[in-house]
Amino acid sequence: MEINDFVQQVEDYAIEKGWRKKGEPRDLAPMLMNICSEIGEAWEEIRERKPKLYGVYPDGTITEDIKEIKKYNLKPEGVIAELIDILIWTVDTVKEQEGNVEELLLLKHNYNKTRSYRHGNKKY
Repeated sequence: MEINDFVQQVEDYAIEKGWRKKGEPRDLAPMLMNICSEIGEAWEEIRERKPKLYGVYPDGTITEDIKEIKKYNLKPEGVIAELIDILIWTVDTVKEQEGNVEELLLLKHNYNKTRSYRHGNKKY
C-alpha cells in the first residue's frame, strides 16, 4: 500500500466517524493535543508495565499473539498500539493542513539525511 492510499483511508474514516467534515479545516491546537493525549496513553502503558502489544478477550484475559488479536478482532492495546494512534492522528492532521503526506514525509526525511551525526551533539 502506498502511503497516500493509507492517508486517504484515514481521512475517509475520520469523516465517516464524525471526527471532521470534508473541506472544513479543524483548529490545529486541539489536533496537536490529541497527539499529546496518545503520547500520554503510551506512557501509561509503559508505567503500568503492560506488554508492548496485546489484545484483551471479553473475559479479561490478554493475548500478545497478533494472530489471535486479528482472528478475534480484539482491540490492539499497549505502547505499540498508542504509537500507531499517534501516526494516524498525525497523518490525518498533516493531510488536512498541507495535503500530500507522502511528499512531505520524503521532503523532511531527505533533509534529515543531510544532517550531521547526532546533530547538535544531542544525547537522545
